[in-house]
Parts: sequence; C-alpha cells; structure tokens
Amino acid sequence: MPLKKIASIRRAKVKKELYKKAQRDMKKDRCHFLSIRECCDILDVDPVSVKLINKKNLDEIFTSICAWDYYLIPGSLYAALPLYAKLSPDEAMKRGAKALLTDRQESDYPCIIVSDVMEAYCRLCGYIESRTDSKTIAITGSVGKTTTKDMVKMVCTQQYKTFCDVENNNMATLVGYLVQHIPADCEYYVQEVHEGDPDSARSISQIIHPNVAVITNIGESHLGNFSSYEGLIKGVTDITYGMAKDGVVIIDGDDVSSVSAHWDRKVIKVSVTDPSADYFATDIKIGKDGLTFNIVFGTHNVAAKLHMYGVHNVTDVLLAFAAGVESGVSPEKAVQGIKSYIPRGMRQNVVHVGKRTLYIDCFNAAVKSMKTALYTLCELPLKADAKRIAVLGDMAELGKDSESMHREVGRIVADSFIDVLICYGKFSAGMADEARKSSSLQVFHTENMAELNKLVKEHVGPKDVVLFKASHTTNLIATVRANFPFTYFRAIYMERLHRHFVRTSCLK
Repeated sequence: MPLKKIASIRRAKVKKELYKKAQRDMKKDRCHFLSIRECCDILDVDPVSVKLINKKNLDEIFTSICAWDYYLIPGSLYAALPLYAKLSPDEAMKRGAKALLTDRQESDYPCIIVSDVMEAYCRLCGYIESRTDSKTIAITGSVGKTTTKDMVKMVCTQQYKTFCDVENNNMATLVGYLVQHIPADCEYYVQEVHEGDPDSARSISQIIHPNVAVITNIGESHLGNFSSYEGLIKGVTDITYGMAKDGVVIIDGDDVSSVSAHWDRKVIKVSVTDPSADYFATDIKIGKDGLTFNIVFGTHNVAAKLHMYGVHNVTDVLLAFAAGVESGVSPEKAVQGIKSYIPRGMRQNVVHVGKRTLYIDCFNAAVKSMKTALYTLCELPLKADAKRIAVLGDMAELGKDSESMHREVGRIVADSFIDVLICYGKFSAGMADEARKSSSLQVFHTENMAELNKLVKEHVGPKDVVLFKASHTTNLIATVRANFPFTYFRAIYMERLHRHFVRTSCLK
C-alpha cells in the first residue's frame, strides 16, 4: 500500500484517538484545556463579543487549540493564521471546530477576535505550558538542530521522564500544539526551535519558556529570509525572550557569531579547540564504528563514544552533554545517552550496502554543513581501488549571496580528497565551475534528474563511498531511491513510516 494511503488512514485514526484522549483528559486534568471565557480573559477580549447562541457556553472548554489542520478535532479552537491557515472558516467549522481565533468576524460563527492571531495563539499555548511542572530545553541554530535535539533527548531520558517530538516539528504552529500534550508527570520537555524567520524563535520562546537554550551555531542558513546577517543573529538570540532570568544559554565556543552575539542570560561555552571552555573535548579518535573522545569539565574527565563519523558531531555531543549536566543529569548517564544515539533517515545516516558505503544527508544544507559533510566523507574508511564521490545539490534560502556560497563549496571540494563530484541544480553550476579548477577531480553538473540518476549509475562503483547532500527542496533523496531502492526502503522509507506512526513521541 502506498505511503500516502497509509498516511491518510493513519491520520483519520490519529484524529479519533486524539479526540477520545481529549475527552478522557478533560475529566481528570484541566491543565491542558481552556474554556472560551478563559481564552477571552487571557487575551483581554470581552466574552460578550463572542457570538454564541447560549452565553452559558462560555464556560465550555476546548478539546485543543489548533493552528494546523492535521490536528483539528471536534471541539477545538481553530487559529485562522493569515499565513498558515490551510482551512477556510467554513471548512474548519464543518470539521468540528467550536470557535475561531481570528482577526475579524467570520459569518455568524463564534469568533474570538484579536488584532494579531499568531501572538494570541502563542499567548494561549504559552499559558497552558506555564501550568505544567516540567522544565524545558530548547535547541535552535542555523544547522544541526535536529541532531542535537535528538542527542539531548537521549541524554535526558537516562535520568528524567522526558517528552520530545520524534520529528523536527519546530514551527510555532506545531510547538503550540505539542505543549498541550506534555504528560502530567513529565520532568523535562525537549523542543527544537525554528529560527529561520523573523520573530519565529521569539514566538516559540513565548510558548515554551525555556530553562536551557542550546545554540548549535549561527550561520548563513535562512539568510534569505532576513534583511541582514544582524537580523538573522537577532532571530536566533530571541530564543531567550520567554526564558526565566536564571536561564542558561549553551553555545559553541568555536563559532565566532555565537560568541560575539549579545546574550542576556548566563552563557556556557563548549569547544573542541579551546581548553578554557566550560566543556572541552580531548583525544578525539576515529574508529571503525564512530568516534571516541574525552569530555573535560570542572574537575571531571569522562570517556564518551558516538556511533557517528565527522569530528563536527563532537560539538553537538558537547552541547547535548552540557544541556543534560546543567539540568541535573549525571555525567555517567549523559555519556550513556550519547552512546545510545544512532542517526537515522535523511540526516548523517551512514549506510553500508555490500562493500559500498552511502552517506545520506539530504534534509538540509548550508556552507558549514556542506563543509563538515565533505570532511566526514574524507574520514570514512576507503577500500582499495575505491573512490570517494560527492553528489551535491543546491543549497536553499541563502539570499543574494547564494552564488558565491555555492562557489565556496566548490573550492572546498577542489581542495579535498574527493575523486568525483556530481552537482545537481541551477545554483550548483557555480559549485561545479570552482571544483573543475582541480585537475585530479572528475566534475559533472546537470539540472535534469534523469541525467543525474544516469551519472550516479555510471560513476558509483561497488566499493565506493558516496555522499548525498543537498537542501530537501532539491529532492536529492529521489536519486538515492532510483539508484539504491533497497537501501532507500530500509533506511528511509521504513524510518518515515515509523516516525509517522509515532508522530508525537510517548513519555519515556
């Protein structure tokens, strides 16, 4: 059965399950639910202005506050966000919405009318989150958010009851929904935060009130969505907007932009180059199944193992380790959590197929992540008479400097130990031009998917090590599917199916 059909059936079942769960939870715990009157009070709206047949219904509670059509169940307050709403007011009410959160009256429907729907949605969801007893760890940054988030989750689950979504649902519309499902006995809530649009991190911080904020780095990803690099930096630092005054910010001390940014909270630095950092990695070694190293902090020196390649991933480990230890996780349990982390799906996934190795990293791409992926490709063990091949696609959302950034990646490839470069996409033409300056490198470029698949088939041998790296909008994963169908099914398709079935992770 096709994945879309399975997803459709599952979606309908999920909605029924969520509605039944809401009905049960409303009777035993009001923490995650608000009435029409309570919503009006929080938003400073006159309850009398809500068009209801019977004003006694003002004290009826919503089954959820929803801004995403996937999760709209009967009895919800549907937030009709101008830029995000996929349902018209008529469709939302037909699907069972009890009322609409909107900036104007819609027909004769019950509407809570506000001037800024997104801000109102964040205030309501933030109020619900504030009624929970859990502490929050937020993870944001230009690249590496999801990997670091998953590591933080593995660290925290070693000692605390932890709630964390299995996907990278990091937009305010979905984060607001997730906080309504934080279990009553949850001790730590781990949430990835989108920083790629102005005010995005600020809005989410207003919802989740982080106690600890982890910043992976501040690079050029999503730069095209901001008017300047300074605006992008502010977009990241806004993560502290809803943070308590005693909150902690953990940054990569080797990232110049993160170090020079203005932080209004206590800052903790991690590093792989500076021994004076609060958390420092030493003796980094590459083994046949990953990396080993020591983590030095205070008077402690603990051995750690990571089942991943790429020295850059040690920084993510340090960020996750620091987040855990600063939150009370013992160092011993923290390194055990790191050891149990294994990358899956389309992110830094090293898959062995016979004697061939595929390094699949097709979800996102920027200059820094391209550089680290290429370095990792050169670290992977290579058999005799085999080649290192990089299949690279366009990097998205880079703005006016996109061409120069693609050319920069081409120069990185030219200076590497890679044997074959296959570029795909309009912008990667500049990447190919720069790489051709290396006489020892075979370089190809195409904007046609069929030709790309043909180039991969012709040049990838049975013992080669191959990197697939691009922004997910390039759909480079389709080339993996076309040329290595069994690998795709095992490493990507089944992982997607698994994540769909556990869309919102269980409390561990």
